[in-house]
Amino acid sequence: MRFLLVRVQGGAGLPGTTRGLALCGTNSTIRGLSIGGFQAGSLAGGTRVDGTDCPSPASGHTFAGNFIGLAVDGNTDIGSGIGVNLLSLANSVVGGNTLADRNVISGWSSGINISNSSTGIQVLNNMFGTNAADTLSVPNIGGVSLGAAVTNNTIGTATAPNLFASNGRGISTGTTGNNNHWTGNLFRVNTPGMAVDLHGNSGVNLNDTNDNDSGFNGLQNFPVITNATATGTDLIVTGTLDVGNASDLAYELSIHATDRCDETGHGEGEIFLGVETRNLRTTSEAFTLTVPYTGPNGGRRAITMLARHPTNGSSEFSQCFLFESGSPLVVNSTNDIADGICNAAHCSLRDALLQANGQPERDEITFAIPGDGPHRITPLSAYPAIIETVTVDAYSQSGAAVNTHPTESNATLRIILDLSLSSQAGFTVAGAGSRFRGLSVVNADAVGSSVFTANTGIDLHGNWFGVEPDGTTATPMLRSALTIAGSPTSVGSNDIADRNVFAGFTSSTVISVGDLNTTNLLIEGNLFGLLPDGVTAARNNTSASTLAGNNNPMIVRNNTFGCSGLHLNAFGTLVESNRFGLASDGQTIPTGVCNAGRIQPRSNARFVTNRIAAPGNGGKGIELGTNTVGVVLDRNTIFDAHDRNRPRQ
Repeated sequence: MRFLLVRVQGGAGLPGTTRGLALCGTNSTIRGLSIGGFQAGSLAGGTRVDGTDCPSPASGHTFAGNFIGLAVDGNTDIGSGIGVNLLSLANSVVGGNTLADRNVISGWSSGINISNSSTGIQVLNNMFGTNAADTLSVPNIGGVSLGAAVTNNTIGTATAPNLFASNGRGISTGTTGNNNHWTGNLFRVNTPGMAVDLHGNSGVNLNDTNDNDSGFNGLQNFPVITNATATGTDLIVTGTLDVGNASDLAYELSIHATDRCDETGHGEGEIFLGVETRNLRTTSEAFTLTVPYTGPNGGRRAITMLARHPTNGSSEFSQCFLFESGSPLVVNSTNDIADGICNAAHCSLRDALLQANGQPERDEITFAIPGDGPHRITPLSAYPAIIETVTVDAYSQSGAAVNTHPTESNATLRIILDLSLSSQAGFTVAGAGSRFRGLSVVNADAVGSSVFTANTGIDLHGNWFGVEPDGTTATPMLRSALTIAGSPTSVGSNDIADRNVFAGFTSSTVISVGDLNTTNLLIEGNLFGLLPDGVTAARNNTSASTLAGNNNPMIVRNNTFGCSGLHLNAFGTLVESNRFGLASDGQTIPTGVCNAGRIQPRSNARFVTNRIAAPGNGGKGIELGTNTVGVVLDRNTIFDAHDRNRPRQ
């Protein structure tokens, strides 16, 4: 990590069009500054400081080795507005081919804006959305924005890649522009937007036949991956690219690995595996690529791809494609005996976890326990700490099925994890990207450690906590379901198959975040304080709480918080489209003993389009503490539980 000694700081008294340092003319260099606080561009090229046009075309400038939006310590956020604003500029470089040229560009609405017919801009080797050491998130709303009529611009190469991490979106474009390309960059958890979004931040632009559509970069089609095979030394990828040219054109096809797919199912790309060129035409659109690959890259078993047309430019990311680097470990016994090996003769869940820890690749643990089930596994002690990335998939058990109901959970669960014999029985997870699906976790009836303690990112999808597989029997839950101290983490998702149910946590917080550096947490589509039918009360003490005092991305979206003494306590930078104090249909009041509680936001949280019923705790809906500041309430409905048609003022 490096430190800079010169800081240039804008202020609130400056006109909104003021740039910090602006370059007209040709062949100037700005290097070694910490700069921030200028809304219209702390660094600018092609315009004057006051925002007026340069007297003659500007070109040949270099911006290298700066902290743009960070103080001299490389950590403190001093950004706002636009970091680097390049308008009508030609043949200039942001960053460079060496590490000494790297800019760190963080904390902005737009890290770099390239617009007004700018051409020949190279953005190389920079970091977007992190501190200088890449240990903290300092997000941009957007990393690089490519605006009107820009052409022939290069955003990263295989030898000088940019890192886009924890931004609202990575690379986004306007609707006009051509031959702009972005091969070789690294994209990590850019949400809620996309890693690459063509044509006006419009979401995924689906492929069209013969790629006849028009727009930014010709709305270049993305590759479609049909298979991927790891040989131990290489990764062999087959697929197709729908093209419109009748004769051969040389398309550049690049492959990335990632440990988790974007919410859209397209991208991202944390590790760049390689790029190859293939001649394709309308009658020959299939390809086979071989890139070096000796392992799962820290647990990553998903790949994504980009395509680059020789004159139109680059595409959005392909759909994420999952592949397995080894055979699953199959649990075939309900006992808790660890005999040292997981095989057809005997494999307990404890055996499978121990064996997964000894294998460097990502492991999938599946279930094939004889009999109809449900099958009850009762651990006698804590499971071994999980140090490698695993997927524990209880939906693989015969008879199990994921939820298909739009608002409730009609999942069929066949594996029960009964914690009644040990207050420490549960999972400590240090294998990044581990995933747990389809478990019925019951009888945590003694105070102890959390069922899941996540020291790194974890996914909980399609589980029931505090409810037996019959969907009606609630069990005591005196321990937290999840304590989070790692990123990124998803509890549920926008796929209804991933809906979790959290019921009957009577003395502990269901989900607790205690690490100030936890980022990129998504809690989406779950049921809290209700049975799986979405209407019967199974009241929680507190559904979610956090001690995090930063503004890192923490999103709570489209959940039903039916019955809790306290729904949310200082939680989430974005709380959107949830239902509080209601059944999952968003209209009905839950049946049974509910007395749904209040919501206590953290400072600077945004509450958007939520429905909030307030039958308990003095009828409070949202309660703002004396030291809570900057909370945004936008289009929420707060009403008396006994009169849903009479919103409170």
